[in-house]
Amino acid sequence: MAAHFTPRNLWLHTGRTLSSVPNNTQFRARAKAFYEAVTTDLKARCVDTFGIKDPADVKIQNGLKDDLACVVRTELEGVEALTQVLLAEGRKRGLKLAVRFFEHYLGASGSPIEIGRDEALEFDLIRNAVQENNERFKERNFISPEQSTPGYLAVEEIAKNAAARFTHFEDHWEVDINYTSPSGLLRYADAARTDPVGTASAFFGTGASSLTSTGDFLLRRQGDQVLVTGTITHRWTDPGFNFNPGQEFHKESQILERHGKARPFQWSAEWRDEVEGLLQIENAFGSDATRRWISFETRSGP
Repeated sequence: MAAHFTPRNLWLHTGRTLSSVPNNTQFRARAKAFYEAVTTDLKARCVDTFGIKDPADVKIQNGLKDDLACVVRTELEGVEALTQVLLAEGRKRGLKLAVRFFEHYLGASGSPIEIGRDEALEFDLIRNAVQENNERFKERNFISPEQSTPGYLAVEEIAKNAAARFTHFEDHWEVDINYTSPSGLLRYADAARTDPVGTASAFFGTGASSLTSTGDFLLRRQGDQVLVTGTITHRWTDPGFNFNPGQEFHKESQILERHGKARPFQWSAEWRDEVEGLLQIENAFGSDATRRWISFETRSGP
């Protein structure tokens, strides 16, 4: 589709009198500098208004367009052209996850995506979150258990009760990777220092997400030591890939979805780590018993 612009009620001064300019050919012949200024302004307005480039070789009605014609795409065509620009930029920058997610969204199947353990752990952002949750288990469940944690009574019981031999508990910790919160934004910033490409790919691919780590632990008392075994299941996900109101590309996404050219989808990554650790009980069975780790190891689970 092309929008043609022709002069209307345009009069140019010839030096003696005013002369009417009925068409573009006469406009260009009589006032070349003014004509070129108008065409330059017109092209800039086309880019701003329609969000498109205006290539010189676009043909209109079997001929090259003249300078005062603007090639206008439909709303959908304009958005689809923009998606190709964004995809090309993402590939150029090496944003593999972001490109993969965006391509899947444009495929409009709506089918979920499962991310493997190795792929998830390519990102410093996720490795940092796993380490943060593991440290919470080590310190806030075992060494200095908080009364709000399920492990509080279990750990206190096996450390201070001479009759206790076995106990079990489950707990979970969550890392919020939401760039709209101060803590989430700081996590993105920290990861970007060491992994700029991966962090950008995660940012544009997953946006706001969370890593929830659920631990299932068995404690065995052996004299003044406690053997800790179990599993930690890590799950990285968010409510789904889409573009929320106020988010960049939201308006364009609604056009694509309305025409069946895109569809939100669910995604997640889940894996397990096996845990084995040994706690030393200081002042065993005493009311002031304390604990310290002799060892704490996690390794890939099945």
